[in-house]
Amino acid sequence: MTAYTYIKRDEFARYFEYLDNLRLSGAVNPWFGAAPYLQANFGLEQPVARMVCDRWRATFNTVQTPAERAAQVADA
Repeated sequence: MTAYTYIKRDEFARYFEYLDNLRLSGAVNPWFGAAPYLQANFGLEQPVARMVCDRWRATFNTVQTPAERAAQVADA
């Protein structure tokens, strides 16, 4: 099983919202450097933080909400 199997949809939504806001803030480019921010702010281990970033990048768009995008990568 992969690490993301254990992350619930609402957790993905929270992480995706955080990454969206991080992108908008301009503090860091979440396409490349956001995993350490997820680690520091949510206590994620590095492989999990990287996986969340990968899923965020794969589903990112400005039309859907973080919750809608989270539904694409997680079980309820």
